[in-house]
Amino acid sequence: MLFLPRRGVRLENERYEEIKADIIDMYEECDVHSFPLNAFDIADKLHYNVIPYSELPISKRLECYTASKDGCSELDFNATTQMYEYNIYYNDTLGIENSRVHFTIMHEVGHIRLGHLDDDADKDERYKESEANFYAAYSIAPPPMINSYDCSCPDDLVQYFNISDEMSGYAFERYLKWLNCGRYYKDYEIHMMQLFGVA
Repeated sequence: MLFLPRRGVRLENERYEEIKADIIDMYEECDVHSFPLNAFDIADKLHYNVIPYSELPISKRLECYTASKDGCSELDFNATTQMYEYNIYYNDTLGIENSRVHFTIMHEVGHIRLGHLDDDADKDERYKESEANFYAAYSIAPPPMINSYDCSCPDDLVQYFNISDEMSGYAFERYLKWLNCGRYYKDYEIHMMQLFGVA
């Protein structure tokens, strides 16, 4: 079982671009055409099992809590189907914001799609965490879509993308940096906007 703690480092620019490209592929594969994202629907369309901590046996629940208070994932062998499958576990404790749960699930989707549970299992944990955090943040509120929705402040992001106040600040900061790089859209950004019907 592979559990992934949450901490990170700065990635190479090329890696950020690769992750963005995979996110656009994920949108298309999962038939996503509107915001806010529903992480549960996305995981289901990708055939990943999503399981709340409250449904786990006590020993497994403690194992998950030890790995992360938010969520974790694993590649597990299903004895019934005789196949390996991806499980995403998330903390469903009363009081946790819905937006945080969706971020956690997309974070784990990122781990899986970026190969952290198989091909890249030996990659430094800090890089895996940075990649998964970026995957979740960008997929939930990508700068070109923030621009398309004419968001003028972090509060607008809370409304359009169903994200927390804390995350809206980070997302808006990322959006402003994107604006400062110029308004010339890259091919994958144009494709994304076409998927969402705003290009």
